[in-house]
Amino acid sequence: EERIDLQLDAPDVNIRWSDGTTGPSFLITEPGTYFATISDPACSYTDTIVVEPTNCVDCKIYAANAFTPNGDGINDEFVVTPSCVQNPTEEYFKSYHISIFDRWGQKVFESIDPTVSWDGNNVDGQGVYTYTIEYEFQLYRKTQTLVKRGTLTLIR
Repeated sequence: EERIDLQLDAPDVNIRWSDGTTGPSFLITEPGTYFATISDPACSYTDTIVVEPTNCVDCKIYAANAFTPNGDGINDEFVVTPSCVQNPTEEYFKSYHISIFDRWGQKVFESIDPTVSWDGNNVDGQGVYTYTIEYEFQLYRKTQTLVKRGTLTLIR
C-alpha cells in the first residue's frame, strides 16, 4: 500500500482538511485532490495538493523456461507475461519484439504482438532455444526500454 503522510504543525493555528477532519496530520492513500485550510485569529489560508496516479512499477517480463506442446492444455505454449499488467495488450507497450532462435541461430519465431505466444509447431522434435525480448513501456511518465534474454526447453 502506497501512502503520503501530510504533517502541518504550527503553534496557535487551526487546521481543517478536505475530508472535514482537524489536526496536524492527514493520510492520503489514493489519487485525488486534497486541501487544508489553516487559520488563526487574524486570517486563513487554503492550500491544495493533487495526487495523480502514475505507473510506478518497473515492468519485468516473466517467461517459463520450458513448455510442452502436447495438446493437454497445460504449458502448451511459450507465454510471456509482464509483471505490470494482468492482461497484456499491444496498446500497453510502446513497442514489443520477441525473437526465438534454435541452437544453430536460425530464427524460429518472431512477433511484435505481446498477446501472441509460440506453440512450437513449426519445429521438429524437442530442444533448447534462446529468446530475446525487447520492449518499451511507460515508467514515471517516461518511456523505458528493457531487454530480456533467456533459454527455454521445448519438451515433446
